[in-house]
Amino acid sequence: MTINANEIAALYNGQTAPLKKDKEEYQKKTAAIMAKQVIEGLDKSILALTNYEEVVETANGWSRKTHRLPVNPMVRLVRNGFQVKIGYGAKNEAIPGFYDKDEKGNLELPKFRTAEDAIAYCNRMKTLIQDGEVDGQFDQMLTSYRKRSQAGTEALHAVAA
Repeated sequence: MTINANEIAALYNGQTAPLKKDKEEYQKKTAAIMAKQVIEGLDKSILALTNYEEVVETANGWSRKTHRLPVNPMVRLVRNGFQVKIGYGAKNEAIPGFYDKDEKGNLELPKFRTAEDAIAYCNRMKTLIQDGEVDGQFDQMLTSYRKRSQAGTEALHAVAA
């Protein structure tokens, strides 16, 4: 008797043809979805700030401060404190109107001396987002995304033509 592995695989929904990924249904982004994702990021930031450690290590008569802040896209350590940038997406893109810009065009991000102050700031911003105070700014962001997408599509068609 010869065993055919493909016949056995077929019993368990196996196939020899290439596996094709099912097409995911497109879900249009809304301000509510964006707010939910930013709030999730803020929750992670608050947790990271809560777990922040400042350790003084001594060895051979020398002492050194070590700062341990869990990896987080919205909060980072800066000299003498923390810098918080509340943004959206994997790249933590700034939300329009949240921050002022300096003369060079760089964002002026808030800095805090203590983790407690940064946590209070994050909690306040989280409350404003939950109350819908920022929905207009999320709509601006969505409009910007649509314009960029259209421009990219037009550029792609121009190259193909």
